[in-house]
Amino acid sequence: MKNSSGIKSRIRIALLALMAVAVLVFWAAGIVMLSRTFVVWWIPVAISLAVSVMLLPLLLRFLRAVIPVGNDIVNVMIHLAAVGGLLFFLFLGLNTWIPRTDSIHDEEFEVTDKYSRRHTRYRRVGRHRHLADGYRWSYGIELRRSGGDGTETIGQQVSAGEYRRTRVGTTRRLRVYTGLFGYEVVEYR
Repeated sequence: MKNSSGIKSRIRIALLALMAVAVLVFWAAGIVMLSRTFVVWWIPVAISLAVSVMLLPLLLRFLRAVIPVGNDIVNVMIHLAAVGGLLFFLFLGLNTWIPRTDSIHDEEFEVTDKYSRRHTRYRRVGRHRHLADGYRWSYGIELRRSGGDGTETIGQQVSAGEYRRTRVGTTRRLRVYTGLFGYEVVEYR
C-alpha cells in the first residue's frame, strides 16, 4: 500500500502551483483591463486590497489548512496577493463587461505620439543555445481625448500599415462607455 501522506503532499503542491499561476493571470488580465479604463491605478488596487483585508478573518483557517507555511504573516501576504488579484480582476472586469446602455457613444481621440519598438528574434540552435535571428517590430500610438485636459491618455497597439497611415495631430473615433462602477472604458475596434 502506498503512503497516503506523500500523495496528499503532491496534491497540495500542485494546488499551490495552480494557485500561483491563477494569481499571475488575474493580475495580468486586470492590468490589461486597467489600460483601457479611465481610472487612476490605485483606486481598483485599494478597493481590492480593502475587501481582501475584510475577508481575511473568514479565510484564515482555510489558508492555514491549504498553505503549508507555519508563519501567519506569510499566510496573510499570500492571501492579500491571491484574493486581492482576484478582486482586482473582478472589479475591472465587471466594469468592462457590464456597460450602462445609455452611456455608449463614440468620441474623438487625438493622436499625440507614434512609437515603434524593435525586438530581437532568437532561434534555437542547440539544447540550451539561442542565436539572434533578426528583428521584429511592434507599433503603437498614444491617444488623448479631444477637448480633455491632457491627463486622459491611452496607448493602442496598431499594425504596421495603420502605423504608416497615422499622423500625429489627426483624430480617431473610438467607442467609449461607462461601466458598471461608473468608470469609462475605451473599446478598441
